[in-house]
Amino acid sequence: MLQRLNQYVITVICLCLAAAFLLPSCSFAAVGEYELADSFPVQVVEPSGLTYDPHTDTLWTVRDGRGGVYQLDKQGELLTIIDIRTNDLEGIAYNPLNDTFLLAEERHREILEIDRQGNVLRTIKVPIEWRMWNLNHGIEGVSIDPRTGHVFVANEKSPKAVIELDENGNVIKSFEVEEADDLSDICYDYSSGNLLVLSHESKKIMEFTPGGKLVSSLTIDIPQAEGITKDADGNIYIICDKSETLYVFTPVKK
Repeated sequence: MLQRLNQYVITVICLCLAAAFLLPSCSFAAVGEYELADSFPVQVVEPSGLTYDPHTDTLWTVRDGRGGVYQLDKQGELLTIIDIRTNDLEGIAYNPLNDTFLLAEERHREILEIDRQGNVLRTIKVPIEWRMWNLNHGIEGVSIDPRTGHVFVANEKSPKAVIELDENGNVIKSFEVEEADDLSDICYDYSSGNLLVLSHESKKIMEFTPGGKLVSSLTIDIPQAEGITKDADGNIYIICDKSETLYVFTPVKK
């Protein structure tokens, strides 16, 4: 019993150290206090999902359909391609605890963890019931809270929900999102500990506490917004599937 307790304490200490040294020190502003600042074309066909990499100060996205992980600079220029052959990649999250990436595979209801060379390190099955009629309404986004190691998954519809998993894929809690018609991505905000949830059908960004309380929201005039992330400077980036464009939002100057 004492040995297990000691192992738990060591694990918690390691997570706290990772949070202190590996995470970007984002500035905080509620999502409703942002405005569109710029936009750039991207050289990725049907990009879906977006994440910020603090080690390289760059962005990563995935390609819907044929697969692949793409590194972009903050102006949308293509830097690197990691070849990943899967059926339906929809989301991506950088994991600072392991210097890896979590990929959301919609149709199989799975989260793949890969290294920077594209090697699959593990697969997390997301326990969501599905039928053939809602096969294409599955996992759209993934994010991680490095302070706990918990993974957050955004399911597009049926259910239209945010699901919190432990590191082994067990459901801790979930909440349904009534404020939008669909969910297209999710981003854990290091500065606030809240979740930024994107809806392309409702054209909005919603900020929730991990428990599901709506904190703030922002309407965006962007068609087919499929990915969202936030960098160390507090800028929010959104990537568009339809126009293959990267949009940059910054806090409103007061």
